[in-house]
Amino acid sequence: MENPKTPLDKFAEFIGSVLTTTEGRFQKILDEFIVNQNFGKKEAENFSKKMKTVYDSNKAKLSALVDESIKKAMSKADIARSSEIKELKEQIKTLEEKVHKLSHIKKHTD
Repeated sequence: MENPKTPLDKFAEFIGSVLTTTEGRFQKILDEFIVNQNFGKKEAENFSKKMKTVYDSNKAKLSALVDESIKKAMSKADIARSSEIKELKEQIKTLEEKVHKLSHIKKHTD
């Protein structure tokens, strides 16, 4: 059975879809604007570069904001990260090996 998606998973997917869809929409709107304004070739290239720089900058800011929000939510949530779980499993394995060695030594000394 597949694990149900958490609200955090759903939010991350939503943000990802917004960012990728928005880029396509942005390009379409930019192209239409350039055509409607009857820009010359050089003027259109310059305007397009400037607008893409603004878009990329804002997209990067939004991504950073989303990352920070997810970090804050994760720090408040009582959810273990996979790296933490892996580390704990390794510690358990080490402790089990020590217990096994000690019980083996105890059997031979009794």
